[in-house]
Amino acid sequence: MKNIFSKRLKSARIRAALSQDQLVEKIGGAVTKNAISKYEKGEMMADSTILLKLAKALDVKPDYFFDLLPLKLKTWSSAKKASCW
Repeated sequence: MKNIFSKRLKSARIRAALSQDQLVEKIGGAVTKNAISKYEKGEMMADSTILLKLAKALDVKPDYFFDLLPLKLKTWSSAKKASCW
C-alpha cells in the first residue's frame, strides 16, 4: 500500500508542478519537507488527516493515492471520433 501511495503522491505533485517545499506550504505546514520526501520514497505513510490535506492541495480525490489503475489516460482524436459514427 505504501508503494502505491508513494508513486501516486509524487505523480500528483509533479503534475501540479509543485516542489516538495511548495506542497508543504499548500498544506499549511502540516508536515515537513522531510515527511513529504519519506512519503514519496515509501518510507513512511501519511495518516488520514494528512491524506485529506494532500488530496485537497493536489486537487485529487483521496482514493487517487491508492488506485491500482494505470496513470495513463487515453486521448481520442476528433478524426477517430468522427470515423466511429
